[in-house]
Amino acid sequence: MTDISVSCPEARRTTTRRKKLKKKWTGKLWQEKRLEFISKNGGVCAWCGSTEYLTVHHPHRNSYGDDSYMDFYLSGCVLLCRQCHQATHVGKVLCKGEHADGKNHYKYHDADMCGVCFLALHPEIKINAELKKQALKDAQKRYRQEQAKKAKEWKKQHPIKKKNGVS
Repeated sequence: MTDISVSCPEARRTTTRRKKLKKKWTGKLWQEKRLEFISKNGGVCAWCGSTEYLTVHHPHRNSYGDDSYMDFYLSGCVLLCRQCHQATHVGKVLCKGEHADGKNHYKYHDADMCGVCFLALHPEIKINAELKKQALKDAQKRYRQEQAKKAKEWKKQHPIKKKNGVS
């Protein structure tokens, strides 16, 4: 029988590296540097201006594992809120358009506008989608009614015979 915990050398190296990094990024020194960076940058998200759930983001992909990155040298870093930080990691940026709902919306870095701005500019798309959705609901309702009618007819043609007064 094989031991499940034993894995290939590359997986062990990755696991070891992650454990070391976790110790470093949850340590007291990092917390101090993080708070210092937040206060130095005004304590607001660089994109949306939020003051909640702030994160220090290293914008250069190749900086991960670099000595300056690992020694908490925060030059070139950006202060982002949790939502903006998540958006950067999926390739999105903050949309600068006017949004009626007052929320932040994100667009892909090479797009002209976010989905909300696009639908505001082209309301016919939203209307057509709603019409299709309603048509689908109506078709499903008709199908259920037809099935119920068929079941009722079948029950009429195949009545349950009672034996000794018990159905």
